[in-house]
Amino acid sequence: MNQKRPGIFNILILSMLICIGTGVALLPLLTRDEQTPFNWLSALLALGPFTVVAAVLVRKEYQVRRLRNDLFHKKTQLQRTHNQLDQLKEQLDHAAKLAGATEMATGILHNVGNVLNGVNVSVSQLTQSLHDSRMDSLGCIVELMQEQGENLPHFITGDPRGRNLVEALAQLDQIRQEEAQFLATELNELSHGVHHMRNIIDMQQSSAKQVHQYEAFNVSEVIDDAAKLYSNALERLNIQLVRELDDTLMAQTDRPSVMHILVNLISNARNAIAETTHDGPRLITIKSHAVSHWAQIQIIDTGSGIAREHLNLLFDYGFTTREAGHGFGLHHSINAAREMGGTLTAASQGPNTGATFTLRLPTVASVPNEIFC
Repeated sequence: MNQKRPGIFNILILSMLICIGTGVALLPLLTRDEQTPFNWLSALLALGPFTVVAAVLVRKEYQVRRLRNDLFHKKTQLQRTHNQLDQLKEQLDHAAKLAGATEMATGILHNVGNVLNGVNVSVSQLTQSLHDSRMDSLGCIVELMQEQGENLPHFITGDPRGRNLVEALAQLDQIRQEEAQFLATELNELSHGVHHMRNIIDMQQSSAKQVHQYEAFNVSEVIDDAAKLYSNALERLNIQLVRELDDTLMAQTDRPSVMHILVNLISNARNAIAETTHDGPRLITIKSHAVSHWAQIQIIDTGSGIAREHLNLLFDYGFTTREAGHGFGLHHSINAAREMGGTLTAASQGPNTGATFTLRLPTVASVPNEIFC
């Protein structure tokens, strides 16, 4: 109804102009007397301007109608496009949620895999220690003592083998203490690994619920916990770990996430040194100190280094230069650092020059960036 009103209004104006023009043209005819001749040329000239205006109005009316129809079709297309965009947005939101969940799960599995490497080393050490235990000779001593029966006191005092029993038992006790200490150390490492895997699972659950625990903690303690997970692996590869830490440095963010980032970085440093081709020192240095309002942690290795063309790709999802790598760890680490309000960067002078990874954490709790939906 509203679209027709302008057209009807224009038609009325056009009709009025035609009538006025016709009246003006015929006015000399109506008002002339017998002595005044009628001039048709003057009538046509009087009607001309009104005819021109009428023609212009007709043309404009046609153009307006055509533009109105075009606008109506454009509006319909825009509405259809808008509806399609809404549907695409819903699909993208759903895809983003799935991608975020997939990325988180990938990072969790990668971290668990890193911890399992240390756990496997501890289990192998325990198995080997039990297999090679020198306490097996205790059975022979007990069997020898049982064979003597009531003659055991005379055997101990009179027989050369008996006189060696006390010394042999003393040596076995020393062996028992050494093996017990070794087993306790390995079990402690194994316990740390299991505890860390539990923290990883807890972090995954809390991330799924968008709940983050931002707490104040000592940075050196977290570094020590992460380093302990790789102490045996580094020792086997003859890699020296050096700590240059500020024991008073505090950070205020999500502690489990920091632990996972450090585990990834130490694991990468270990792999880089294991794959290096130079004959230089095999060294990982961990430094921590305050920089402005940041708690800065640096992990410096003397490994295979990073090519310049790879530095910009290093944190991309799926990018890796290792044959056995997956490209998940650094991508997950930089996302975790950003989510906590921190940063993670890498630097290297090129192949076989080592690399430095710098993690900066806020010393004052900040609002997290919700990367994952």
